[in-house]
Amino acid sequence: DNVINKAMAQSFKGGLASGGRGAVDVPMDGRTKYEDEYKPPTREAMRFAVQRNAKPKQEVTNTLGGMDKFLETTSHTQSKFVQPNMALAKAERASQPRPGLDIGGGVRHAGRQTAYQREHGPAQLAAARSMVRSATSPELESLGFPPVNRDPGILQIRRAPCLMPGK
Repeated sequence: DNVINKAMAQSFKGGLASGGRGAVDVPMDGRTKYEDEYKPPTREAMRFAVQRNAKPKQEVTNTLGGMDKFLETTSHTQSKFVQPNMALAKAERASQPRPGLDIGGGVRHAGRQTAYQREHGPAQLAAARSMVRSATSPELESLGFPPVNRDPGILQIRRAPCLMPGK
């Protein structure tokens, strides 16, 4: 087994053993291909690489259609927030109050009931007790409502015929 492994290793290496005659002739010093191709410029080349400044000197220019003077001579704050006219700030004498404002008397109080109490309160309950009832209304005699009106004429009136059974 050992002999076979040695033979296989020799065929795989193909004569590229370390330091042998077929070894790679590249030094193993940690340098890369990039460092070999792009070497840093020399000091002399760097001195000639700096160009002179070509920017024109700054000067005051006249725009097209421009004027020499400003049209606005005061700021917005100076023109809008000025001292008010003090002639208008004088106090006037107050007129006498109208007579009769201190007359006494009863005051009508605002209603103390809610909307629910006004709609469903004792007055509406008393009005409901005096209403005539029909045979279709529920049994409420125990609460003090009037007895059911069992007039046969009421039962002859057709109400909502589309909802009547069998029609």
